[in-house]
Amino acid sequence: MTAEASPEVSFLAGGGDMGALMRAHDWASTPLGRPDAWPQSLRTTVSTCLNCAFPILVWWGPDLVKIYNDAYTQILGSKHPHALGRPGRDVWPEIWDVIGPMLDTVLTRGEPTRAEDLLLPLERHGYAEECYFSFSYSPIHDESGAVGGVFCPVIETTDRVIGERRLRLLGDLAQSAAGPASPEDFARAAMTCMANGGLRDFVFAALYLQDNTEPLRPIGTAGIPEGTNPALFDGAAWQVDDVIATGTSRILNNLRTRFAALADGAWALFPERALILPLDAGTGRRLGALVVGLSFHRPLEELRDFAELAAGQIASGLAKARAYEEERRRAEALAELDRAKTVFFSNVSHEFRTPLTLMLGPIEEILAKPEADLAADIRETLDRAHRSTLRLQKLVDSMLDFSRIEAGRMDAAYVPTDIAQMTAELASSYESLTERAGLRLTIACEPLPSPVYLDRDMWEKVVFNLLSNAFKFTLAGEIRVMTGLSADGCAAEVTVADTGIGIPAEALPRLFERFYRVEETRGRSIEGSGIGLAMVRELVQLHGGTIRVASVPGEGSSFVVSIPLGSDHLATARLGADQLGPVQVGPAYRPAGHLAAAHPPRHTPGHPPEHPPEHPPGSRVVEDTRTSRSGRRSAMFLSEAERWLPLEPVTNSEQADAAPASRHPGFQAASSRSVNAGHVLVADDNADMRGYIERLLANAGFSVQAVADGQSALDAALRRAPDLVLTDVMMPRLDGFALLSALRGDPRTAHLPVVLLSARAGDDARIEGLQAGADDYLVKPFNARELVARVEGNIRLARQRWRADRKVLAQKGILERIATAAPLDEILQEIIRFVEQEQPGAQCAIMTLSDDGTRIASVRAAGLAAAYCQTLTGSPLTASVVGPCGLAARTGRAVAVGNTGAETGFPDEWRHLMRRHGIRAILSTPVLAGRGAVVGLLELLFLEPADPLTASPVAADPELTDIATKLIAIAIERHSADATLREREERLRLIIDSAREYAIITTDPQGRITSWNAGAERLLGYAAEEVLGQPTDIFFTPEDRASRVPQRELEQALQQGRAGNERWHIRKDGTRFFASGVTLPLADGPERGLLAIFRDRTQERQLEEEVQRRNAELRAVLEAVPVAVWFTHDDQAQYADGNRVAAELLRLAPGANASETPAGGMRPAHRSFRGGAEADPRDLPLQRAVRGESVWNDLVQVRMADGRMRDLICSAVPLFDPSGRVKIGANGNG
Repeated sequence: MTAEASPEVSFLAGGGDMGALMRAHDWASTPLGRPDAWPQSLRTTVSTCLNCAFPILVWWGPDLVKIYNDAYTQILGSKHPHALGRPGRDVWPEIWDVIGPMLDTVLTRGEPTRAEDLLLPLERHGYAEECYFSFSYSPIHDESGAVGGVFCPVIETTDRVIGERRLRLLGDLAQSAAGPASPEDFARAAMTCMANGGLRDFVFAALYLQDNTEPLRPIGTAGIPEGTNPALFDGAAWQVDDVIATGTSRILNNLRTRFAALADGAWALFPERALILPLDAGTGRRLGALVVGLSFHRPLEELRDFAELAAGQIASGLAKARAYEEERRRAEALAELDRAKTVFFSNVSHEFRTPLTLMLGPIEEILAKPEADLAADIRETLDRAHRSTLRLQKLVDSMLDFSRIEAGRMDAAYVPTDIAQMTAELASSYESLTERAGLRLTIACEPLPSPVYLDRDMWEKVVFNLLSNAFKFTLAGEIRVMTGLSADGCAAEVTVADTGIGIPAEALPRLFERFYRVEETRGRSIEGSGIGLAMVRELVQLHGGTIRVASVPGEGSSFVVSIPLGSDHLATARLGADQLGPVQVGPAYRPAGHLAAAHPPRHTPGHPPEHPPEHPPGSRVVEDTRTSRSGRRSAMFLSEAERWLPLEPVTNSEQADAAPASRHPGFQAASSRSVNAGHVLVADDNADMRGYIERLLANAGFSVQAVADGQSALDAALRRAPDLVLTDVMMPRLDGFALLSALRGDPRTAHLPVVLLSARAGDDARIEGLQAGADDYLVKPFNARELVARVEGNIRLARQRWRADRKVLAQKGILERIATAAPLDEILQEIIRFVEQEQPGAQCAIMTLSDDGTRIASVRAAGLAAAYCQTLTGSPLTASVVGPCGLAARTGRAVAVGNTGAETGFPDEWRHLMRRHGIRAILSTPVLAGRGAVVGLLELLFLEPADPLTASPVAADPELTDIATKLIAIAIERHSADATLREREERLRLIIDSAREYAIITTDPQGRITSWNAGAERLLGYAAEEVLGQPTDIFFTPEDRASRVPQRELEQALQQGRAGNERWHIRKDGTRFFASGVTLPLADGPERGLLAIFRDRTQERQLEEEVQRRNAELRAVLEAVPVAVWFTHDDQAQYADGNRVAAELLRLAPGANASETPAGGMRPAHRSFRGGAEADPRDLPLQRAVRGESVWNDLVQVRMADGRMRDLICSAVPLFDPSGRVKIGANGNG
């Protein structure tokens, strides 16, 4: 058949590639025969099949011959096109046992059938491929009504089925890692997932963990039958160690050869390849390796990609399991550490009590003495020690209580108590304190209908902690203490509310956690351990109660403690009757406005007070341990709170009246120290610490200003800069680190030395402080002598740094003046001021020498030095009055005279001059130029002779004189260089102005004109004052400006060092001229600008254009004539140029010359026909014409470029070019 469909087989028209293939197929050799004999039913079905975009297969006849369309060819793979027209059994023998019975059913019964996602292992790419299809078989009835064939639409679902299966496996792996498990448990669960869903892609799987013991064995396997030799999966054999070490996956081939002996009978179809993958969760730590045997039924790269996904999921699960196990171990270790800490706190708290008792007892015994028996300053010191000891005891008690609560050893005795009365009595102890702080204390404790079971000792701690917190964070307004019943009437509620700073909402959930502190809060103090509220919650919970808090930042907070009524919620063993009656822990509660004083009168131990307090009827005063503990606890809380109040200011007179004995032992009196010891700013929120440091430093001779927080310290430093800032780290408003940052960030205070004080010990804390910018770091508790020594040392170093910085700044200023070409006299006067400032007691003079270095040319000085030096101006260096100056200049070394009156090494005239001006010591230092020549002198004059006991005859700073002489040398050399440069520039200006034929222009690097010579003025028509500062594009044509030609030339000159140009320019009057020139960077660098030089070439340009025009006309004439015309200019008449006819005649390409001919140069031979023999070429008329001797006409033979001889009628005329050379114009016809 032909590729085109005949009318008889028009049903095969179209159909794409398969349509063409069917039309060209030899159907006569198939069971179907020729298409023109096919039944109409088959024709219609085939036409539908070919023109359908969906994969369609038609089985026809008893042999089920295959006919299919383009879309179906993808399913056939390599079996296309061989499958066309062949029986189905021959095409799909590997799956005929599956589809053959289905087709028989359709053919014999005429019933359709279908299959979804049916597994059919096709061998279409050289191996048994795992494939899935959804299709249907429908009968095709022929003209007789019988089933003639089967119609099969089909779609391959392999990718979807395999993809879903693999996603399920990955999901199962992820699910197996969802719960807490050890790495080993997860590994086994992962292998179970692989066994259930991965063995179609992988023949087997084995999982290795890195921390297994040697030799490496799989922690779990899948697809390996029971009874398989364990040695089969020895890690070394599978190169697991290498894969884990390198982190690179590896394919292992020839498994049958490697493991046949170990794996005999393990698999029905032995895998040939395995993939070993490292398990890395992305942290860089490799957890193990996964070994999978690769299936025969899918492509290698596809299996590798999926194996990497599975390995990644397993690695993620292993990492999670390992993290969970590590977290569990950490939690167990932390729990053990917590238990050890509790035991330690309990033990150490008990150990603290003995020394605390021995500290508090003697201090209180001394303080109880009459005031007349104790000096005021000693009483103040003991009061500070007493307050600090009470605070230490409070902290120890808190740690002990916590350790007891955590250990479950908190002994409680719950007794029925009037909670309203007891709470009011405890709260009333804060009345005096709140009054001094300017706060209102409102107590509204209404009696409740029934008593509440409380452990009174615990309840005191609850109330005092809540009141202490309220007082600390309430700076204005009031504190309210209230009692009442809960809404359901089942519990007593105690509320402590305030109008303080409030608590941020994000901090409320963690407020009762141990050691939690709300950061950056403003209060009376930021001191605290962070355990107060946590202990309150624990104590309330021991009562079966709850505590809750409500707060609005800026408005205040409210803490509500709820304690159930009755005793059903408490352990019976902990209940007890109150055998003593109400315990008086303070004055009896009275209505608000009638509160008694918080502090009873002081009395001597062993003697009753003068006015014992009254007690309500029915109560008894009992001196028991609870009473003493309560009083001590009240004192501890109140003494700590008192420290948060501002101290009373101490007047200067009071400080002056302090006895010398009050000074710290070992320190000198202030009068014995330097009056300039320094001003120190102290910042600490602890009033006792603030007062202690202030006293130490004042006794050491320092002026001290003490403030209570970082913000106040910053404000004080900005008002008056101190010599040093000594600051605590933890303070309200602005802590020590924030204060340090603020000081360093302000130029006014950045230079101040800052010493940090902190209770945080250890190298890390010290390093953190120093890295933050502190000059020093001192740990509490500190040694008093060390503190003063550190302050003194840092102030001394700061002053040295300041002097060094001042010296550097002065040098920088002088160098900047030199760089800006300031007048030499001003620079030298500035150096004199700098030297006299840095060298107290000296007067300075600077002398410059004449050009030949033989005499003093000029002198700069002031005061005494000026009067002395003026006498030396113009003097030769050998003059007798010059003295040390001349010697220093001649030798190039400094000369010092410590006592001019006793000096005998110089003439009497010089000594008389010294006496007349009162000069007692002198230092002359030569100023050396870069080449080593002496160009000047620096003189330091002293009115007093040098101390004979000092090492140096003159007490001058050698570093200062060295710096000063170098600055003088730089200034003198720069002045000389500038003078030389100005002279050269002036000389160049004269040369430029005289070059009137050339326009010479200089510009800055941006192309703005900086100078303009007379030639430029003549050529362009602009006066210099009209163009200075203007861009050079003013004389470029509009076309060049539009195409950025000026900018390109500027960039080329700056980048490449040169930019040549030839173009038209425009004058001021609008006329144009043609110029050629060059643009170059200035000799001292492109940053100084550019130099442009150009000249007028308008006439030359016009002449060149005229020559070009005439040459073009001549060329047009030559091309128009019908004869060959060419030119030569050598004695062999070699072809140099010619017209088109000459090029064709001589067989040359258009535009070719002799050197481009195939012969490497055409040299024609000439022969005269008069005698029939070749003549000597030198005697031919043509050669004579070439030499310019005559005109020549003749018939000649010429050897062409291709070697052939041609007869030409030629004539030659000598033509002379401007250089005097002869061009021969030759013409002829062949």
